[in-house]
Amino acid sequence: MSDWADAKRVPAGELASLVGRSFVSRWLIVDQQRIDAFAKVTEDEQFIHVDPERAGATAFGGTVAHGFLTLSLLSTLAYSALPRIEGAAHGVNYGFDRVRFVHPVRSGTRVRGHFKLLAATQRSKREWQLTYDVSVEIEGAHKPALAATWLTIMKLRPRDARLQSGSPGPCPGKAAGRARWSAPGATQEVAGMASLAEISLNRAPAGSAAVLEHHPHGGLVSRRRRHRHR
Repeated sequence: MSDWADAKRVPAGELASLVGRSFVSRWLIVDQQRIDAFAKVTEDEQFIHVDPERAGATAFGGTVAHGFLTLSLLSTLAYSALPRIEGAAHGVNYGFDRVRFVHPVRSGTRVRGHFKLLAATQRSKREWQLTYDVSVEIEGAHKPALAATWLTIMKLRPRDARLQSGSPGPCPGKAAGRARWSAPGATQEVAGMASLAEISLNRAPAGSAAVLEHHPHGGLVSRRRRHRHR
């Protein structure tokens, strides 16, 4: 059963305030029954996963979970850790920028997920792209099972998208664009959006993009990034 029903709810308009925040999930046991079921459904029944006797003679000292099993647990771990977005119709996986399987998960051990929201990008009035730095902790281990950069997309219901008064949007007369909030130190790009920075950014030459960046001494500064045509 999903833990998401009991998760904290936040309006989409408050996603920017969560950038840089970290969240930790509940513990989840990875037992042999779970490993066997994953091996059967994926048809990956290598002995290190399903044969305790043969696996015991290896460096693992027993059966271990598939790396992809641990990766697939991110969804259920996220349900118990991440806040739920009000008005969300559904969410989907968008992919991974990076995945590393760092340490084996032995049968019978417990794991939990650590999630840090790196960026929240409003792709349209109804669609948000969320980027997380994630790791899966193994109870009692000095290294995580995996480390990854995870991208997801959250789709809002049409009616709720219109009611998200706190969410960023274009000013009257401006075409809808794309806004991105990143953790401190990361570049923030605003394309096609009306903002105070447009006073200077509108003078940027053709072929360049408007970019807002954190200044080392505080505040935001604007600069121009020229696109290179290949």
